[in-house]
Amino acid sequence: MPSFKARRSGKDRHRAVAMAGATAIVGALFAAPAHAAPLDATCTGTDTTTYSPGLTNTPQTVTIAGIISLSCISLSRPAITAGTITGGGTAPGLTCAVLEQPSSGASTVAWNDSTHSSYTYSTALGPGASGTQILTFTGIVTSGTFTGDTLVIAVVFVNADLTACDSPAGLTSRTGPATLLAT
Repeated sequence: MPSFKARRSGKDRHRAVAMAGATAIVGALFAAPAHAAPLDATCTGTDTTTYSPGLTNTPQTVTIAGIISLSCISLSRPAITAGTITGGGTAPGLTCAVLEQPSSGASTVAWNDSTHSSYTYSTALGPGASGTQILTFTGIVTSGTFTGDTLVIAVVFVNADLTACDSPAGLTSRTGPATLLAT
C-alpha cells in the first residue's frame, strides 16, 4: 500500500516556524507562578501592515497603517470570540532592515460583542525564529472590557519579499501571525 506524505510549501513551513516562535515567546512572557492572574482572553490571528512610501534600503520617514484580525477564546466573557485592532502613525528611519521603531501610545481592541478594551502600551522589537522579528506590545487595559488587565500582543514579521526593497516602490505591505493575551 503506498504511503503519502503531506508536503508543505516553503511559505507554509516558514509561517509554521514563525507562529511556533511567536507562541514560544508569548508563552515565555506569561510563564508565571500558580497564583498569577487568570487568563481573560487568548487570541490568534493575522496582522497586515502597509507602508507609505514603501520601505527601501535607505532610511526614511514612513506612514504605517495596520490591522490585526483575531479569533479569541475568553472563559470570563464567552461571548467574545473575535477582536480587531487598527492603528498607525509615522515613524522615522525605517528601512527593510528596520521595520519598526520602539514606541508607546494608546489603542483599542474592538470585540465582536460590541464592547471594547482601551489600553496604553509600549513596544519592543526582538529576534524570532528563522530570521523573523517579533514586535511585542505590552500594556494595561485602561477602560472597557478587561479593565486593569495586562495586555500582551505579539506580531511576527515574517521575512517579506525583500527583493521589493530594491525596487523604486519599495516594500509596501507585509502580513504575519499575531497573538493577544489578556490577564
